[in-house]
Order: sequence, then C-alpha cells, then structure tokens
Amino acid sequence: MFYLKCSTWNAGEQCEYPVPPGYSFQENTLVPHYLIRLFYVEHMQNLTKLLFFTLFSLVLIGCTKRDPHPENKDPVYAQLQTDLGAAKAALALVTDSVNSSKADLETAVPQSGEFAVFQKRVNDALGAQVYASQQVRMYEVRIEERKLYVERRYLESLTPNGRRWPEEGEAEAELQKLQLFREKNARVRDTLKKDESKDVPRGTAEGKPTEGKSSGGEHGEKPAASSH
Repeated sequence: MFYLKCSTWNAGEQCEYPVPPGYSFQENTLVPHYLIRLFYVEHMQNLTKLLFFTLFSLVLIGCTKRDPHPENKDPVYAQLQTDLGAAKAALALVTDSVNSSKADLETAVPQSGEFAVFQKRVNDALGAQVYASQQVRMYEVRIEERKLYVERRYLESLTPNGRRWPEEGEAEAELQKLQLFREKNARVRDTLKKDESKDVPRGTAEGKPTEGKSSGGEHGEKPAASSH
C-alpha cells in the first residue's frame, strides 16, 4: 500500500504526486479500490445481520408479551360479571317494591288490619332488599378474587415449568358451581315473594285499598282471624 503525503493538498489544487491508477485519495492516504469495496460489502453484511436480529427480537417479544388483562379471556370471570348485572337488576326491583310498600303503608288506616298487613309487607320488602344488597356485594368480592387468581395463575404459566393456564376442567367446574348458586338464589327469591304476597288485607285488590271500602275490623283484628 502506498502512502502519499501531500502537504500542499488543498481544495481545488493538484497534488504534486499523481495518484496511481486503482487507488483513491482519502485523508492523505492512498487506499486501493478493492479495499473500499471490501469494506462496503462487510459493512452492509453487518448492517443486514443487525436488522435481522432486531426484527427477530421484536417478533419474539411480541409472541411472549404479557397480557395486561388475562381475566378478560376467563369464562368464569365473564359469568360473574353477568351474574353481578342480574343481582343489581334484582336489587333495583326490590328497592322499588320497598318504596311502593311504604307508600301503601302511608295510606293505610291506623289501628286496622290493613295497616298491620302493609307494615309486614314493608318489613318483608326491607328484608328482601338486604338480601339483594348482600348478593351484589358478594358478586363484587367474587369478581375481585377471581381477577387476582387468574392473574396469579397466568403469570405462573409464563415461568419455566409453570402450570399451564387455563387449567383443563377448572373453568367448567367453577361454572357449574355458579349455576347451582344461581338456582339456590332463585329459590330464595321465590320464597321472599311468597311471603310478601300471602297476606292480602280484606277489602283490597292485591294489597291495594279498594275505593269506598275500609279494610280490616274496627278493633284492629287481622282479616284471617275474622269469619262471617
């Protein structure tokens, strides 16, 4: 390799020593053309390798990216959300029943069988309201517990030798438990409804005072105790 020192080399000036054919002048140094091409090819190869490695890393990260909300893919969590919505709707209906019963009680004749029955109906409606509120709160707690459980099991499945998630048969068993619980709640609600409607005051239509008629006895006896 030849080195050509040109102390008089400036832009627009000719070097006093001509550059031999097949060489390039770079930083006062004569570099053969084949070395420039070799450097360019090697540089492009390294750049291609770097680009391929970067793309491969992005694909690998995308495949193993953590799901921030694994509970959204859990059927048990989805069913609990549905049951919570049904419990809130039931609570709204019971609350309306409480308000209606209280309004009927305000129109009842004091010291009469009508008043006693409507008072009992208010108490029964309040009891049903308490039960419905407990169901809503229970489902809210169950949803939070399930969310934490699914997140913990999901993270465990990402670790080496971690248990697989979702676990086979686990969701089906939990869904069956929820179905049995819904059936039990339906029986309890039916019982509460029967308790509210079994005492209908005399002289009323489905618990509503009949216009122009007084219900119950004048001495406060219950309709069931009087006979004609």
